[in-house]
Order: sequence, then structure tokens, then C-alpha cells
Amino acid sequence: MGPPKTRKSRAKIQLAQELVEALADHQEASGFNSPEDFIFCRPDGAPLDPDHLRREVLYPAMDRAGIKRADRTHGFHILRHTAASLLHERTHDLKGVQEFLRQSQIGTTADIYVHQSPTVVRKASELLASELDRVVVESELVN
Repeated sequence: MGPPKTRKSRAKIQLAQELVEALADHQEASGFNSPEDFIFCRPDGAPLDPDHLRREVLYPAMDRAGIKRADRTHGFHILRHTAASLLHERTHDLKGVQEFLRQSQIGTTADIYVHQSPTVVRKASELLASELDRVVVESELVN
């Protein structure tokens, strides 16, 4: 509830219009719709309890998805890691992921936030094998 850690973290984020509308609708329905109100809040407008959200929302969702965890080792911050990994897997644009996360050091994005899926590693291996096959075939044609 304090200021962001870095100057870069103060930047505005771009959200899809559908998400902006859904969040506005949710906030309007809650009755707490002034700019300083929380979009997701308790019935009295107070912030939601993060421990309750972890126990009742995040952990059950992770369990259903088969994500291994231990109590208090994975909080909502895991969503940043997931977003970074998905964006990098789909775009292959590490700099873009860094900007999306508003991180000042690309090494933080690469070394901590982007996790390679087995699918990406397998595709890289298949690509390398395909290239090696191509080189062998081309060299056989030349000889």
C-alpha cells in the first residue's frame, strides 16, 4: 500500500479494453467506486485479506492446475512469473517482457522471472536437429 519500489514501477500499464470494462463494472457493482477505493474489497470497502485469498482462491487454483507448492511459499507474485514466462514463450521478446513487468534490469527478467517450459526446450532441440539434418543433406549433395 506504499509507493512502488522503483521509479520504473510507477509507469502506467496497458490493459485490454475488455479487462478495463470488466474491472469498471465490478467496481461499480461493489458500491465503492471512487478513485481511491479498491476494485476488490470486503463488504465494508476495506482491502481483502491476502492470507484468505491465498488459502481460498490461489492455492485451490494452483492445486487444480497441478502446480506444486508449499504453504506460504507461493503468493500472488507467482502470477508475475507466469505472465513473464507465457509472454516470452509466445513472443520470444525478452525486452518486451521486461517492459511489461516494468523491471529496470533485463537480467532480473531473464534470470528470475522467465521460466522455460519443457515445450520450449523440446522445440529448441527439434529445431537444432532439423538444422543439423539440413546441413548434413546439403553437404552430401555437394560431395
